Amino acid sequence: MPELRVSSPAFNAGKTLELVREAHGGKAVLATFPELGVSAYSNEDLFFQDALLSRTEEALRAILSGTKALDIIVVVGAPLQI
Repeated sequence: MPELRVSSPAFNAGKTLELVREAHGGKAVLATFPELGVSAYSNEDLFFQDALLSRTEEALRAILSGTKALDIIVVVGAPLQI
């Protein structure tokens, strides 16, 4: 379980990447993380604000970029506006 900070997607993505790299080093083929693990819970109305959603999308891109060369499946959870 990664250390998470509420409304801090960049920090949460960094902690997620640390654990993904650790799992990859241990030869894991799958790493799963909590739902809303990129944004963390307790954001309440912030889930409806573009600022949090935008930072969450940036954090997801950072996770994608940081895992691109790794041979591991990574499942993360994040609020997305659809």
